[in-house]
Amino acid sequence: MARRFFRRAFTLVELLVVITIIGILIALLLPAVQAAREAARRSQCSNNLKQWGLAMHTYHDVQKSLPIGMARTPRHTWVISLLPQVEQSGIYNAYDQRMGFWQPPNIVTNSEAGLMNVQVPLYFCPSDRKGYWRGDDYWRTRGNYVVNFGNTRSTPPASSAPFGFDQSFGLHHITDGTSNTLFVAEVIMANADTEWDCRGDIHNDDDGAFFATVNTPNSGVDSCVICTPAGSLRLPACTPAAWTWPRFNNSASSPAVSSRSLHPGGVQALLGDGSVRFFSSTIALSVWQALGSSQGGVAVSAP
Repeated sequence: MARRFFRRAFTLVELLVVITIIGILIALLLPAVQAAREAARRSQCSNNLKQWGLAMHTYHDVQKSLPIGMARTPRHTWVISLLPQVEQSGIYNAYDQRMGFWQPPNIVTNSEAGLMNVQVPLYFCPSDRKGYWRGDDYWRTRGNYVVNFGNTRSTPPASSAPFGFDQSFGLHHITDGTSNTLFVAEVIMANADTEWDCRGDIHNDDDGAFFATVNTPNSGVDSCVICTPAGSLRLPACTPAAWTWPRFNNSASSPAVSSRSLHPGGVQALLGDGSVRFFSSTIALSVWQALGSSQGGVAVSAP
């Protein structure tokens, strides 16, 4: 008679042990996987900033000045000026320079057809979302990179920052040295497209295309002309700021948006020499403000 062999099945206890071990391994591996993904996102973000730096230097080689930070007549921001230098000549050539950013064909109200609604990959840090502005009828894209307006809440005086309202500066104005002056830094855009929140509103000349070094990275309360008092779900509540002319009056309620990021511990920023550095949220305010000034006469090097 043939001998029969029976294979013993897993008991419930053994199965639970195996599941527990797998769970522990996943728990151990997940932080490493997340850290690797964030490292990749941070690297891409750094590369985006370097591309903006190259674009600014190429623009300066031709125009002998940096682009205007934000202009009122016609209304536009620095982003438009640099589109040809970041391989977006199609948008730039179709953009009507005689019109403000909010007018056709630049923006088509309540429509995705406008040029300012096009999402260029270089606008975004991959650690954040790809957001739009849908707070009113003038639909447009948001972005994560904005230029430095220095450590004041008012319109920067000549040469106190590398960018400003209705004024452009050359590299020769940066007497503190390009390697010691911030050009572009990250911001976190509003959590929802429909939020009335200036942060990340890079095409709007009101107050969405710049940051100030009034506060250190990821600190303080932002102040915006375009501001939902409740604030974003991921951001501190912003303080409503009155729009004044000339832009802006120098008061505690004037616009000032801090550089912020979703990278743990700090933000990445582009310096005037084209290098990109990671700045800790714990950087001393005096150092951060010295880096925000282009002609402050303060001897400080980027950490």
